[in-house]
Amino acid sequence: WTKILNIHTKHACGALYEEINKTFLLLGTDQIALRDSPKHELDIPKFVPGLAGTGKTITTVAMIEKLYKDSQVNSKQKVLYICFSDFLIEFVKNSLKQLECKIDMELIEFKNYRNSEDVKGFLEDKHKLYQIIVKKQFRYIFFDEAEDLGVAELTRMIGEFTKNKKVSEPKYPLGHFWILYDVFQSEVDTHGLSLTGEKRPRLIWEGKRIDEKLIEEGKKEGIIWPLKTVFRMTHKIVEHINDKCLSRDLVKPEDTGIEGPEVVIKKMMLGKDVDPANIPTKLAEILLPVVQDVAARNIHPGHVAILFDTEDVKLVHQDELADVINSLNTLIKNHYNEQQ
Repeated sequence: WTKILNIHTKHACGALYEEINKTFLLLGTDQIALRDSPKHELDIPKFVPGLAGTGKTITTVAMIEKLYKDSQVNSKQKVLYICFSDFLIEFVKNSLKQLECKIDMELIEFKNYRNSEDVKGFLEDKHKLYQIIVKKQFRYIFFDEAEDLGVAELTRMIGEFTKNKKVSEPKYPLGHFWILYDVFQSEVDTHGLSLTGEKRPRLIWEGKRIDEKLIEEGKKEGIIWPLKTVFRMTHKIVEHINDKCLSRDLVKPEDTGIEGPEVVIKKMMLGKDVDPANIPTKLAEILLPVVQDVAARNIHPGHVAILFDTEDVKLVHQDELADVINSLNTLIKNHYNEQQ
């Protein structure tokens, strides 16, 4: 439990930065490489695999922002964003509207793949693809949540496009066409994590995956651009760690054998007479100096992860842990806003 916690703590940077500043400047090395990648023929997409939290959607927003700032988006070079979720569409819309460059949303079209007949099956239907790229003049196509096409379909497409890349002549205009996916989140495949081994239990993945040889071949041909750095601890990871209860006994970080970030452990004693409504304020009084000390060493507050034990919090606060965290985030956010 501690080793898993340390691994994901190390990866849990960036979320606070996004919450406070509402911008997308904090990108990892592989995200920047993808955002700054050159244009390519639009009949051969780039496949972008990445776990939850690697910033697939955030990098897409950052790319649209960059294209707009570089005057690459206009009536003859429009943006098409496709996914499987209305919620994600609203998230991307809101994220773009909050950017300082004031993007013209009329030049961006959003489609839910599930119920948009004009894009459904466009990866197999060459006529539809031609209509989208040439007739409708979409030069920047971002297909998010593509794992819900299914691992088998992704495997087929990667194999086909890798083969075509070797023999095809340029037929389409240049632009950006990304297919972003995480096979571990596919809704059409049966999969999950499980424990194996009695003496040394370990987590294993049970489910379909894309063949590694095919992945390596796709990377060699330049059509697969993986995002590897995880920037946040997802709720599903937290749930899994909690559900498995691999160990309730925390040990000192230096005893875990994991090389990671500096870890500060604070034991907070709250008396029985403390008003639960005041808990976020008291937590802020204790944690703010820690964040300030880190910031004074030229480390962005967004690189600080504050972790709570759900059961401990429930002993003194009957509401959901999310309510406590939201209140604490607001206090910290207001503190830094007052300083600006």
